[in-house]
Amino acid sequence: MPLRNIFKNCTYYWGFAAWMAYYINHPLYTPPTYGAQQVKLAL
Repeated sequence: MPLRNIFKNCTYYWGFAAWMAYYINHPLYTPPTYGAQQVKLAL
């Protein structure tokens, strides 16, 4: 893999992880309300 691709991939994945972490760890984050019901129904 060319060295340039490693930097592009790292930038992409680190950027995506930072974007997801912002929304997941945001103080006003509210989890989905019906997710637990779906898990219980599946079990």
